[in-house]
Amino acid sequence: MKPTDLAGLCRHVVELEKNVFPHHVIQFAAKLKADKQTTALADEDLLRQVLINLVKNAGEACGETSSAITVGLDESGGDWLVTVHDNGPGIPAENRDRIFEAYFTTKHTGPTPGMGLGLAVCQKIVIDHGGKMLVKSQPGETVFTIRLPKRRKDASAH
Repeated sequence: MKPTDLAGLCRHVVELEKNVFPHHVIQFAAKLKADKQTTALADEDLLRQVLINLVKNAGEACGETSSAITVGLDESGGDWLVTVHDNGPGIPAENRDRIFEAYFTTKHTGPTPGMGLGLAVCQKIVIDHGGKMLVKSQPGETVFTIRLPKRRKDASAH
């Protein structure tokens, strides 16, 4: 864990994924002042893995239909809010409660069939960072929100 620039990390993931999904419009949008420090104590490589997985899932869920995927950054109280928003088909209601379960997948075929570990691992990484991962979804809109503390509670004791 080290100080990590969340805005820089989000921008980097967006640039990487634009090359993977050129038919989608992938962008970064921060609801912060341009000079705002966006530092969190984090394992940058693990958070990058989480964001790449969420953008990849959004891109695959949207399929070949050109869609908008936005990685967002905002703050709420003592937390950073990192979001991945897409305008794809949504997560069916019957699957929403299970998406963070290990080995649960809806991607059984295709070029990248899933093992059902991606979101379970992502959630574990976020929890290990002292955060929470939430999802809201309906047809035409899915938003994953990663809530990370600006300061780790256990770090203040040292």
